[in-house]
Amino acid sequence: MSSQYKRKIKVVTIKQSFYELFSENHEIMRIMGQEAKDRPCLILLKMKYKGNLHTFAIPFRSNIGNAPSNTYFPLPKRAKTKDRRKHGLHYSKMFPITEKYMLAYHMGGDFQEELVMAYIERNIKQIYSEAAQYLKNYETGQHELFCVDIDDVLIKLNYQ
Repeated sequence: MSSQYKRKIKVVTIKQSFYELFSENHEIMRIMGQEAKDRPCLILLKMKYKGNLHTFAIPFRSNIGNAPSNTYFPLPKRAKTKDRRKHGLHYSKMFPITEKYMLAYHMGGDFQEELVMAYIERNIKQIYSEAAQYLKNYETGQHELFCVDIDDVLIKLNYQ
């Protein structure tokens, strides 16, 4: 049985058609040349942004560089994580998403993957709180130079 069915959290991938809504230099995590199934995202349902509730996808990233510690939730390193890099859920790369663009991500049952998912579940309140704080800061203009333009994503989603 896949761990997806016994987990409280939802992990999905994002359809390529979503990424195609954005220009090549957009800070949205692009998958150009890859299958969408290759990049899982943790979904935190119904986070408030500018007074409205939206579903946000927070990408798993294996090689976070010099990002401020309040812009990601650290996870145990993976084999793909390079020296002096971090593995984590990257808040500055999170974006609003709708069901239309979500694909199921089936956990492989890998031991390392299971440990990471259990760690996320144990810390989900902290992750939610930090992501919500990131959104509050973003609303007031306090964000990194290289972050997803949340307002632009919402505009594009509303026209689809």
